[in-house]
Amino acid sequence: MLVSELFAAFMDVEPGVRDSLFVAAIFVPISGAPLLAGALTSPGQRWRELGLTILLSAGIAAALAACMVAVMLDPRLARPMSFMHEIHFDLLIGAVNWLAVAAFGWWLYHRRPATLNETAVAEAR
Repeated sequence: MLVSELFAAFMDVEPGVRDSLFVAAIFVPISGAPLLAGALTSPGQRWRELGLTILLSAGIAAALAACMVAVMLDPRLARPMSFMHEIHFDLLIGAVNWLAVAAFGWWLYHRRPATLNETAVAEAR
């Protein structure tokens, strides 16, 4: 679902940001709930693995967006895809969305885990 949200952000059906925000508002909670539940219930709260999962989703979405650009810019497909004349490629909104999700995944993957000593001190307070 997270890949679908990232991929859908690159598609622009109507001009403006409103439809992209609507897609994100639907897909992020749907994809985030199982990911967050898995990170919270696994032993040790595996935030690093959650970050890696988000980074992998961002990589797959980038490859899908590149394929979409290749298909939409191919003049041989202009006639068979004439029914899709209302769908355009929006690089700016898609890239901003992709960068935000990838940066969050990068932060989760690279943040320093608490050491055992720091955890003991925090629990003692």
